[in-house]
Amino acid sequence: MKPLLTTLFLLITTLAFSQNSDNRIHFKVDQLATYHGGYENFSKYISENINCKIKISKKEKNEVQLRFIVEKNGSVNKIELLSEKPFVCSEQIAEALKKCSGWKPALKDNKPVRSIVQMDINFEK
Repeated sequence: MKPLLTTLFLLITTLAFSQNSDNRIHFKVDQLATYHGGYENFSKYISENINCKIKISKKEKNEVQLRFIVEKNGSVNKIELLSEKPFVCSEQIAEALKKCSGWKPALKDNKPVRSIVQMDINFEK
């Protein structure tokens, strides 16, 4: 009887813990993570929060590809720069993104979940 009660206790504890601390990154979600105000507001936020005053020639790459996690609380984490040939301001963009707090997390079953966002940031030539 004692081993059965111990096993039952462990099973209930494990189920309760796993339901309360779902830290998985979800790829299939009902609603994607979005920036408040959409992509245009996000681009505006990035351009206003980096100090990158350079001229870009026609031959230079003018975009940065980023991948990051939007957490359940809307914060940004684990930023990766994916561009083959990094743009001059890549690190400044990543720093601005770390401070960015305007994200709505992805939803699955009407609950906020962690998800990955991948996007390109383009700069005017």
